[in-house]
Amino acid sequence: MKTNLIEGIKTKKAKMAVVGLGHVGLPTASVFADAGFHVTGVDIRQEVVAIISSGKSHIKEPKLGELVEKIVQLGRLEATTNAVQAIKEADIVIIGVQTPITQNHEPNMTYLKNAFKAVAKGLAKGKLVVLQSTVPPGTTKTFTQMLEKQTNLRCGNDFWLVHTPERLTPGKAIQEFIENMRLIGGYDKTSTEVAVELFKTATKSRILATDCTTAEIAKLAENTFRDVNIAFANELALLC
Repeated sequence: MKTNLIEGIKTKKAKMAVVGLGHVGLPTASVFADAGFHVTGVDIRQEVVAIISSGKSHIKEPKLGELVEKIVQLGRLEATTNAVQAIKEADIVIIGVQTPITQNHEPNMTYLKNAFKAVAKGLAKGKLVVLQSTVPPGTTKTFTQMLEKQTNLRCGNDFWLVHTPERLTPGKAIQEFIENMRLIGGYDKTSTEVAVELFKTATKSRILATDCTTAEIAKLAENTFRDVNIAFANELALLC
């Protein structure tokens, strides 16, 4: 099964579903579609699906509007609200839904839980699941175990799952998706191996392979470092 999926990735015959068409999901879907894959984007907002289906972007991001228009016209990008059907038809599922902070300063995992419920209903042998959302350490393992329990499939044997955190800056999303170093953390080594082959097709920079918990920690460390530096700059501005 692994060999078949890798071959499908290299030949661009593998079909993709991207769940969540926001500031991370739409650039992700667009870049992979531009690389030659057939991508079905999924979003719960009907108005977003309608805009993308018409060949337009609902997000103001340099080069994204032109890219969406191009790949929709070529038939490489479609959009739907039916997550389960899109996942059933896909060989690769990428999850890029938001994980905002609640008023109690806790991560809101509602969107992510709903996405994985859809994955559980559409999961089958030979599929790769990629989680891009920023999550607390241990989340990838927890959701992988949930999928195994609900589907009676084993990660590493029947399907593969990785966490590859997004590292996109608004205004440079397309460029950074292609050029930024990519961290890929697998639930197991085989999952990492399959996902590395996938991202080789759409990115030009270095790919660093690791495990899923390390990838989760690295993303949180990067976000925290950036937040602390912004806070420090703001304190200097107040002092000056």
